[in-house]
Amino acid sequence: MKDYLASAVRNVVVLGHSGAGKSSLIESCLYYTKAIDRYGKAADGTTALNFDIEEGKRAVSCYCHLAPVEWKDCKINFVDTPGYMDYEGEEATGLMVGDNALIVVDGKEGIEAGTERAWKEAVRKQKMPTIFFVNKMDDPNASFEKAFGSLREHFGKSVIPFEVPIIKDGKVEKVLSGNICKPNIEANL
Repeated sequence: MKDYLASAVRNVVVLGHSGAGKSSLIESCLYYTKAIDRYGKAADGTTALNFDIEEGKRAVSCYCHLAPVEWKDCKINFVDTPGYMDYEGEEATGLMVGDNALIVVDGKEGIEAGTERAWKEAVRKQKMPTIFFVNKMDDPNASFEKAFGSLREHFGKSVIPFEVPIIKDGKVEKVLSGNICKPNIEANL
């Protein structure tokens, strides 16, 4: 990994409810940028981040983990935090070093207790710039519209979509980015 100026480094703390897919999302980023050469799975205990024996047994994060990713002349340090309340001290540690927060939301489950806790800690307490990421859109029971609607209703009009997945036959076919004009999303704006 090359050296980066401080202005080209971002520390993104990844938060959310347990099971929302925080570690898997970071695993995907590591794999996509070729930082790792195989994609591991939490259920198998083969992920790059949850390498501790206890984490492998439980198939959940118990500690904060750092995952540096190089992307477009920037270094993004993802700080993966546990979602279980039992490990909220680890979440607090991650929040202390983060510049920005990424709250991962399960597209099927929507807002959960860990989502609310992450918002409260990142936005209200730390005043940290925050982005929601609706995950698991490959699940046939997931609904971006439902998840987005509940986020906007619960957290206010500052929640806006930067990207909207277009799903056809249960698969994400493409993603709309930028100025989004989709009737069922536009109605929620």
